[in-house]
Amino acid sequence: MSEPRKHHYLPVFYLKRWAGADGKVCVYRRPNQTLDIKRLHPTGVGFERDLYSIPSRPDPASRQEMETGFMTPIDTQAANALAFMETHGRRPLDPRLQDGWSKFVLSLVYRNPRQIEFIRRKLREHDAQTWGELERSYGAVRRNGDPTTFREYRETHAAAQWEETEAQLLRSMIESAWIGTHLTKMEWRFLQFDSPKFGLLTSDDAVMTSNGLGHRDSFIVLPVGPRAAFLAVNDLKVRDAFAAVPNKLERAWNDAVVCQAEKLVIGADSTHKTFVERRLGRATKRAENGWSPDASRFTWASPVIFPGSSPRERMPDSRRSDQAY
Repeated sequence: MSEPRKHHYLPVFYLKRWAGADGKVCVYRRPNQTLDIKRLHPTGVGFERDLYSIPSRPDPASRQEMETGFMTPIDTQAANALAFMETHGRRPLDPRLQDGWSKFVLSLVYRNPRQIEFIRRKLREHDAQTWGELERSYGAVRRNGDPTTFREYRETHAAAQWEETEAQLLRSMIESAWIGTHLTKMEWRFLQFDSPKFGLLTSDDAVMTSNGLGHRDSFIVLPVGPRAAFLAVNDLKVRDAFAAVPNKLERAWNDAVVCQAEKLVIGADSTHKTFVERRLGRATKRAENGWSPDASRFTWASPVIFPGSSPRERMPDSRRSDQAY
């Protein structure tokens, strides 16, 4: 049995929620200056070949362990959790489903190609220091069977160590005990949009977050279909403020999802063409607009500003309300 090499950073179960009667979703890309629009099956979009693989491992199954042994179980639990929330309108009662959904949301933040490349770049920045420290101590830590010289060791082991460290770091970020536990303890709401004007969009970077999760006005938003979104908050006033303006939310959240997208936006149909054309790949990525270079993503303002909030909690919203569909 061949091992899966198509690694979906946007899982098929998730994208299917935008599929039409033809079983396909509307895919917006901008490979050059012109916006490209196609209808594709969810299995044919939102993936990259060997995105999480560990090529230095000799066994083919082991090379794909991050996909088959880590990402796939998370996606399975998340699909079950989402089905429960859609049916009951509240968080799952099963702690395993709660944990699975929290990890899934975190995975969407970190598993897309831009973030994978960001992780790799950051690791490489510390490469010289790491290898320098090992070189100085190589004689003391060298084991039987290791190459005689440090140069031989590095040539033999460098690629494998990089790959293993990348996989371990990605896994630890998605399994973050503090963030995962905090997200699970937040107030959850499954928002339904009965009559959206155009419907919600998703993208290759669809999770919208405030600047940090530890503040009273913190939140996380994830569209989960053209007519539904997942919302997590620390304070019920933030939840109620979002829920009170569903018509404004549709446009504002679509703006956020497209602005922070890297290459790919997904919708149910092509009615968003003008909206996406004006935004995809054209967002101004500056700190004053909510862009965080260290995290390579946007942060978004809360609909409620509580008395005593620090300036850090009031980071300006980069939504541009002067642009209509």
